[in-house]
Parts: sequence; C-alpha cells; structure tokens
Amino acid sequence: MDEKSIEWGNKFSRDIIESDLNRIIDELKSYGYMLAERGKVIVSIDTTKTYVDVTANFSPGKYYKVSEITVDKRGPGKESVSDDLLYEIVNIQPGERYDHLKINQA
Repeated sequence: MDEKSIEWGNKFSRDIIESDLNRIIDELKSYGYMLAERGKVIVSIDTTKTYVDVTANFSPGKYYKVSEITVDKRGPGKESVSDDLLYEIVNIQPGERYDHLKINQA
C-alpha cells in the first residue's frame, strides 16, 4: 500500500494517526471487507532527526457481498408502508458488495 506523509514541520499527533487508521478501516468495510481489523501499529521516533515513522498492519479478511434483503416492519402504521417502497429507499441490491456506510445510512 502507498505511504502517507504528514507535512514536514507538523508535530506528531496520535489523534491524527488514529483518525487515519480508523478511516482506512471504514473504507475497507465500505468496499466489501465487513470484518476488517487493524493490527499492530509500530511507531519509531528518531529524536536526532526529529522524524517519526508509523507502520500499521491491517487484516481485511474475506470479501463479502449482499446475499438477500429482508424487510422487518414494526410499530404503528407499518401496514401503510409498502415493502417495495422500502426496497427503493434503501437501494441495496442482492449481489452488490457489502458497504458498511451504505447499510448504516439505509
């Protein structure tokens, strides 16, 4: 995978690194890797050169696709909403890749 650099002169920030690592996991989960996990993170600090090197490992796991869509309606007025309308609103089709963000939005 390509390296990412933080602009020269910026201070090392654990929050920035954590944010980037979480973004990568979210992207993996949005591209079919439902069980993606972050592995070991190694941070090497060279105090003489004021340089920090961060190496992160990821385990994407298996690639997943949506096999079927089921509707479970509950609450008052559930009879007033058709299954077809819900399928149209959700816009997730069997056979498409698992997309964590799309499923959460649905």
